[in-house]
Amino acid sequence: MQQTSKLAETNPSERSPLVAGVYLLMASYAISVTMVGPLMSHLIADYGLRLSQGGLVMTFKNVGGLAAILVGGPLADRLNKGVMTAVFFFLYVLSLLAIATMPEYGVLLAMFFALGASTRLVDTVNNALVADLSPGRRGAALNLLHTIFGIGALVGPLFTRLFLQNNIPWSAAYGVLGALCALVGIAFAAMLRRYPNAGTGTDARGLPSPKILFGSGRMWLLCGIMALYVGSQTGMMTWLPMYMETALQSTPLAASLSLTLLWLGIIAGRFGASRLPDSTDSLPIIGWGGLICGLLLLVGYLLANVTAILIVVPVAGLVAAAVIPLLVNVACAWFPQNTGTASAMIFLSGSFSGMVIPWLMGFIAEVANFHWAIVLTALTPLGIFVLVRVLQAKYAPAAEPTST
Repeated sequence: MQQTSKLAETNPSERSPLVAGVYLLMASYAISVTMVGPLMSHLIADYGLRLSQGGLVMTFKNVGGLAAILVGGPLADRLNKGVMTAVFFFLYVLSLLAIATMPEYGVLLAMFFALGASTRLVDTVNNALVADLSPGRRGAALNLLHTIFGIGALVGPLFTRLFLQNNIPWSAAYGVLGALCALVGIAFAAMLRRYPNAGTGTDARGLPSPKILFGSGRMWLLCGIMALYVGSQTGMMTWLPMYMETALQSTPLAASLSLTLLWLGIIAGRFGASRLPDSTDSLPIIGWGGLICGLLLLVGYLLANVTAILIVVPVAGLVAAAVIPLLVNVACAWFPQNTGTASAMIFLSGSFSGMVIPWLMGFIAEVANFHWAIVLTALTPLGIFVLVRVLQAKYAPAAEPTST
């Protein structure tokens, strides 16, 4: 017998304030995601680090995220997702405030590990919570959630620039953000008192075993799609500006503008996808979006022209923007009683590729050149189209949510 949260059975309008609160948490955490890059050179200078030591900051952050997903996803199926979100968000706040104190290097790495763990837990549980709170419009709600994430990610570099341009220590950016997020967290915790059953977990005896997901071929195909998309996105976030400055001899302004345009495209695409009816078949959107995205990027890279890159990047970001929320929507529809585990598997796949692909691109750039390295961000979206075709051929029409 299918069991759902008590809150999920209420009128959607009664849940709107809580969903809005989750959106605000998402935007608040997304700001920190894009802060590290602009601040990295200042962090390295202040600590007197080698480049490889500076890179360990992101390594520890990603390892923390991977470890957190392994634990947090399955727990979200059994515990109160609203309370979990609040607890993990306050861990995020504490991490920000601790980094702001500029502790010794070893402690700093530990704090970035905690930051990575807390942000990834907030992300994973937020997706599962929104899916549970919006059973009739899950696709639109998830797309809007990720649209808001994009807005927060766009704000991050602008937020750090306020401090750097005024010669304020980089650590102050983390302190101010931590203080602001503490207020957001307190407001969300107060809101939860109105919704004591928000995202209430199900008795483990009433849940299908997570092994159903682990043995599901179509679930692993969704994870593969996520890995390809996140690998392309993080590869561009990591290397596109440097590729433009070194291989294409662009100005620093044009190089940074490429990422701004990428996120503007992603935000527009996710907002547009949020207007689609929930009955829309997500797989064709994912597949064709990946194909068009890959082809556009490939054309831009083959032209090797700054203007061409600045034109194709936002369009490529737009057409593939909805991949992540649509994947979560599909997985939660297939496995409605294991939304936490399903979300965790998808984001774990993305986190893994987010570590591997940028490293692989750096290796290719060292042994060959940047042109060959950057092409990898175009080939991975093309792989999305292939996996979607396999998924449609082998598993469509979908069977019962728990079948493989």
